[in-house]
Amino acid sequence: MSGQASLFDGAAFAAVAPPVARKRGPLAAQIAASEHTSSGRREANVRMILSLLRLRPGLTMRELHQALPAIKEGIEVSRRLYDLEKLGLVEKGPERLCTASSRVVTSYWPAGGQERGE
Repeated sequence: MSGQASLFDGAAFAAVAPPVARKRGPLAAQIAASEHTSSGRREANVRMILSLLRLRPGLTMRELHQALPAIKEGIEVSRRLYDLEKLGLVEKGPERLCTASSRVVTSYWPAGGQERGE
């Protein structure tokens, strides 16, 4: 992440982010998780999702995925939303009809009490 200030007050993202793989999980999953974090891709995806939610609060996981073509898989959006929740940067909001899936699902909001229309 060249030239960008850290979201985490100078702390290394890997030091403050929740674990990605179970300690007793398969070795391949642990290696992939470690590479995903150390490469900066995990933090980059967290930054993209948080930035978009700050611009357009109340999006669903599928709407975020649709709006962020750089994130190839929907499950990655879901996992990074979990990271952001655990870091206290994003909160679940009310369920609503998702424009991407046509289902009633959870919306996501930046932490800090923006009006949610609940």
